[in-house]
Amino acid sequence: MRRLLGVAFVAAVWLLGAGNVAAQQLSGTDVATRRDLLDQAQRARDSGNHTLAADLASRAGRIQMTPSLRLFIAEEETALNRFADALGNADLCVRETERDQNARSRDQILTSCRQMLEQLRPRVARVSVTVPTPVPPGLRVTVNGATLSDALYGIPYTVNPGHVDVHAVATGMQPFHAEVEVAAMQVSEVRIALVPEPVVAVPVVVPPATGTGTGTGTGTGAGTGGGTDRPAGGGVSGGAIAVTGVGAAALITGIITGVLRGPSARTLEMRCAPDTLECPDDLAVIEALSTARRFTVLTNVFLIGGGVVTAGGIIWLAVSAASSGPRPRARTQIAPTLWPGGFGIQIGGAL
Repeated sequence: MRRLLGVAFVAAVWLLGAGNVAAQQLSGTDVATRRDLLDQAQRARDSGNHTLAADLASRAGRIQMTPSLRLFIAEEETALNRFADALGNADLCVRETERDQNARSRDQILTSCRQMLEQLRPRVARVSVTVPTPVPPGLRVTVNGATLSDALYGIPYTVNPGHVDVHAVATGMQPFHAEVEVAAMQVSEVRIALVPEPVVAVPVVVPPATGTGTGTGTGTGAGTGGGTDRPAGGGVSGGAIAVTGVGAAALITGIITGVLRGPSARTLEMRCAPDTLECPDDLAVIEALSTARRFTVLTNVFLIGGGVVTAGGIIWLAVSAASSGPRPRARTQIAPTLWPGGFGIQIGGAL
């Protein structure tokens, strides 16, 4: 008897769909595909595979939906305990049949859909989702994974009894999540509370200021006094710069004294050499010779001493620039001293 009723259902669905297919001008391929899906759905129901039956019937409905097909889908969803979905299809079945005055087997289908609707109403639960006012931008609410339309905010939403998950996200807000247990014929209210995302402070690194001089106390700035402040991690020593500058000045002085001595003084020195007898015995010549010899000594001392000091300063510069750690301050003293027959240079201070 059940198989006969199933065959009769398929025939009724096909006949009802045929008239609508003609009205919608579906292709022959669509009509054949829909009929094949309905046949497969009926066979799946007969074998007890309600999940497959509901899926195949829904696919046929996407080609052409009729009130009788909605009744079939609602019956399969009820067998799967999907009462909320079944209630929606049963309600649509009643509304669509009431509008279609010329539907085949209208009274029978309308009666069956109304009976199912009354059977399902006490088997569903409802959740009322309240959102903040004003509604945050980008708000999206889902109930058991299904997006809740903003038209349903604050209105009881039909769900299956049992565990219900409510999620909400909005721009600039932390995600919201709530879990509730709802019994049949009960309404559970969920109030969505959104908290702004925490502001992450970005650290600003300010490089330490440098100044000229030696200061006391704490803080950043310029001190007073003489000298040059340098960071403790490296730099060029002030003493090395001073030594190099003094050496360069000595070299320049040597060049100047060499020029002042002149070629005539050199000629006079050669004439009055100990192994020659051409030096004239004249007081002016003797004074000129003495002056020439002093310039010669100064030239040699400044050139040789300046070269040595300059080379040492350059080496010191290279070492101080390459080394790390705090730099001691150098105090350099260079004091040329003339004495009969020689020239002296003194360098003092911490290097």
